[in-house]
Amino acid sequence: MASTLHLGALKEEDIWAACDSLVSRGRKPTQAAVREFLGKGSYSTIGPALRSWQEHQLFILRTPRDQAAKAVHDMAQEFCRNLMDRLTVWQKEQEVFEKQCDLGRQVAEELHETSAARAETLERNLQKLEADLARMEQERNQALERCAVLLDQLRQLQQERDSLVQRLEEQDGPLPAEQSAARQEAQARDPMEEAADREQTQEGTDEVPGQGAFEPEPAREDEEEAEQSAESVPCGDDGSAPEGSGTEFAAAEEACADEAAALADGADAGPVLSLPYLNDKDRALRPMALAQLRKWPDGKKLTANKLLKAMDMKSNENNVTLARYWCDHADELRD
Repeated sequence: MASTLHLGALKEEDIWAACDSLVSRGRKPTQAAVREFLGKGSYSTIGPALRSWQEHQLFILRTPRDQAAKAVHDMAQEFCRNLMDRLTVWQKEQEVFEKQCDLGRQVAEELHETSAARAETLERNLQKLEADLARMEQERNQALERCAVLLDQLRQLQQERDSLVQRLEEQDGPLPAEQSAARQEAQARDPMEEAADREQTQEGTDEVPGQGAFEPEPAREDEEEAEQSAESVPCGDDGSAPEGSGTEFAAAEEACADEAAALADGADAGPVLSLPYLNDKDRALRPMALAQLRKWPDGKKLTANKLLKAMDMKSNENNVTLARYWCDHADELRD
């Protein structure tokens, strides 16, 4: 601030004001310019006041510069501190990120190893399943081939049986004396007893499904042929085969025995010699009857009708006579 000096007619304030006016007008304040502007004053008076004004201007210019420099310095330091803080935070976050990356990489490697092991196991299992499937298909094909062979054998046996039944029908003869007596005994039985036998047969079928007839029910044609076979068997008066037919009936007996063995699922249907044959029909059909007798449940009452039903035979006089004969001598036949 300008000091008040009494310099004759001029004051220092007047000289400072003149300098400010010159500067505002774009002129440089000099002693001559100030003296011209004021129109008075000597150089000795204007010179000291002009130097004082110049020093004051330098002070004014120097003070804001220092403050600005200090402010910039402070701002730079604050920025650096903030930058360092942010850098520290970023470094910490980077460390956490790297740890997470390492953990993720480790988990990925473990998953890859586990997946590879599982894939290898699945591949082995698949190969094993494919091998098992191929083996099972081969076994199935072999089983189908065996079934086809067995079916052919069964058809052949059925044809042989049909042929045998036809021959027996063509050579049917009179009943022997023992068979006639058994028929008279059957006629003399109480009709109520026959009804009771049929009722017991039905009850046995209801109690054990599929047990009443030990053999699967044949087709209608086979049933009729079996019934016709059972009704017509040649015999002589003494129950023996007619002369000249021994070889033929021996072959028939062997064929029936083989057929009975197949139908009885492996049961022993060999020749039974412990009980005399009544006739050739008895000789031909006894293996089948023996198979049913051996399969009959222990303790279950066996009647002629039940036995005939199990053998798929018609319940006529001839068949009932034979069935009663077999039932009466069941123990001997089994032994």
